Amino acid sequence: MGDKEQHAAASKKVWIIYVIAIICLVLFLAFVVAQDYEEMFFYSLMTIGASYAFRPNDEVIDFAVKRIFGIDPIEKAELSDVNKELDKKDDV
Repeated sequence: MGDKEQHAAASKKVWIIYVIAIICLVLFLAFVVAQDYEEMFFYSLMTIGASYAFRPNDEVIDFAVKRIFGIDPIEKAELSDVNKELDKKDDV
């Protein structure tokens, strides 16, 4: 696997880590912090909405890939081609 494929795979892993962290935060707020069903509903929806509105951009993802996996970022044009190839492999 080349550097492009490694970076794309590592980026997907960082997104998975982000999603798992958000799910844990939702569960914590809904089941530990909330005192009634209305607050459970509010904390669940607002946490998901805020995590979507303030989701990390590509620079933050590249920094996380570099920090966690030690893989240098690649050019954006090259990355989009690699993501298309990986998505085709996932569909098979």
